[in-house]
Amino acid sequence: MQLMRPMAAAVLSLLWIGCSSAPKKTESEPSYEARLDAMLIRRPDDPDLLFLRHDHKDLARCARLASLRPTPVVLASVTSQFLAHGLDEETLPGFRNLLKVWMDRDPDNSMPLVLRGQLDISCGNLKEGLESLVRASQLRFLRTYSLEGQQEALRIQKQEGLTEVEYLATYGLHNLNLVIAVTKACSLLATTSGENHLRRNRGESQRLAEAEYRLARSFTASGKCLMEATLAYDAVSYAAECLCELHLMVGEDALASRYATESRHRHLAQRALKLAQEREVARNPITQLMKEVGLLKQFDSAYMKGVLDSLLAVSPSDLWNRLLVKMREVEGKDAWPRFYAKLRENEGRVRPYLESQIHRGYVEVALEGVTEEDRRSIESLKFPIDHFMEEKKTFYPERYGTEHRDRLIMYLTAADQGGDSELRDYLRERAAGALIHHDDKGALPGLCALLDAKGSSVSEVLVAVTMVALGDHSDRVIKILEEGFDVYQAGVCWAVAHLGRTKVIPELVREFELGVRPGQISNNFQEAVTAYFALKELTGQDFGFYPGKWSEWAERTGNKKK
Repeated sequence: MQLMRPMAAAVLSLLWIGCSSAPKKTESEPSYEARLDAMLIRRPDDPDLLFLRHDHKDLARCARLASLRPTPVVLASVTSQFLAHGLDEETLPGFRNLLKVWMDRDPDNSMPLVLRGQLDISCGNLKEGLESLVRASQLRFLRTYSLEGQQEALRIQKQEGLTEVEYLATYGLHNLNLVIAVTKACSLLATTSGENHLRRNRGESQRLAEAEYRLARSFTASGKCLMEATLAYDAVSYAAECLCELHLMVGEDALASRYATESRHRHLAQRALKLAQEREVARNPITQLMKEVGLLKQFDSAYMKGVLDSLLAVSPSDLWNRLLVKMREVEGKDAWPRFYAKLRENEGRVRPYLESQIHRGYVEVALEGVTEEDRRSIESLKFPIDHFMEEKKTFYPERYGTEHRDRLIMYLTAADQGGDSELRDYLRERAAGALIHHDDKGALPGLCALLDAKGSSVSEVLVAVTMVALGDHSDRVIKILEEGFDVYQAGVCWAVAHLGRTKVIPELVREFELGVRPGQISNNFQEAVTAYFALKELTGQDFGFYPGKWSEWAERTGNKKK
């Protein structure tokens, strides 16, 4: 779920990273694509031209490009186009071969190995896929080559005389598919780590959490594009906070503090980047020209939230195109020709701006708008991890006692912390985790009292999960969990399975069927993993991570959802 937190902020940056796919020309003046096609007729095997023209609509052309120029930048772009197209039985063999070539040509880069791991998982091999992700986290770096792809496109455009300003920065956004794949790999590792932790497999839980952390850090180190950096900071913060808590549980305060500091630094970097994005949009000449022709007049914060919500409901690979479609629906097609005309009129200030971003990297250029005063102001901020560390001796003291129990129960009932629901929920979840870690059965009367309290802001489901972990299997707890059952909540699934509530089996099998299909790397498998662990516990069976086998079993035993 961490993917969604920074996505909305990052999407706005796409408005000015590239204006759109290449604009259409008049009948007397061929379009950008038509000119490229004419050049390709004369030079069909020119990898430069193929690089400018390849896209997910023609995978044969993509494969041809990869065979003619199997460099990491090209292989990354072609791989991303395969993902944008979607993988099926026909395209899977070519995709597997593409990943093998990429791994051979770029052996220190974890990106192709991450994709291979996710591909194996989509085909039912969870164990081998997870091991690939763990190995990927141990490689030297992770690169998507998003910025390098734009740099290569700019080089070729200049070489071929395709230098009109409206075509600049129209290429390279498609590697967003690789960016999303990394965030989903991190989410998968986090989910599987959490499932193991719930079942007291602490060693495996920590091993997977550490792999998630390493992978996220590698992602951060290589991110030069705004979307990459924003998502990477969030992934590192989440992973570091999980490891911080795991180390506090076993009394390793020094290591916990190290991870807490890492998380804080990433939160600070993310705030600075968010401020930089806001400043950059304001001073960006492209945004200014869009406003002049009326393209952004309706994009106030309320409207933009609605657009982003609808975008996030679709495949991330379509994010950019869907955003443009929404803009065109709202603003009208007649504004776009005026916008492109404005771009040409203002080439003198637009071109240096765009080329600077492409050559130096979007993050570096954007951060120039953040002053020292801004940084001091950001440095003064406190994040949930800071509050948690201030109270760490309440959560994980050297000698746990009733005074700690009372304090933890208080956190479960706390209202918003100064209007901050994120901090409230953060401390609530950690309070529940601490009570479970201490196996504090003496807390059960106090937890029952929380459920009795009228008008309480307590999360009944969170309290019920905690009570199950501490040994309460009462009808009241069962009712709360079954009424609030949601496969998206790992703790709820674990609790219902722990209670042996077989009535949820059809729902779990259904979720498994929807979440795991060969080649569907765009899935993050979180719900499927949660369902798989719960099914094993409820049935005493293990048909592997193969939805078809679980579906057959459900059909035979009358557990198929109608």
